[in-house]
Amino acid sequence: VWHPGLTKYQTQKLELIQKRAIRIAYPNISYEDALGTYTISTLHDRREHLCKEFFLKICKPEHKLHQLLPTKCKVKHLRHARTYNLPRVKTNRLKNSPVYYGVFNFQNSIGI
Repeated sequence: VWHPGLTKYQTQKLELIQKRAIRIAYPNISYEDALGTYTISTLHDRREHLCKEFFLKICKPEHKLHQLLPTKCKVKHLRHARTYNLPRVKTNRLKNSPVYYGVFNFQNSIGI
């Protein structure tokens, strides 16, 4: 499931499944305590982390999808450090696509 493509309702339903599974595995501990004690992250956090990893892989020139990234910034901005130019998008569907979601949300974490 591509993380930004999920609705709020779908995200809540998936999280309920994890809560139920944790309640079965650890019946004497609350959901929040189980997350902290057993270093389990919420499904939302896990999906966000996987999206970031996917984008960082695409940023490597040898990756097959690298050519889908927008052009790199030619000028270094001091206040807004960006690697790629932010494209103009008219729809949320494009903005939430795998490549552009990474460009809009994770390009500051690139160590280039």
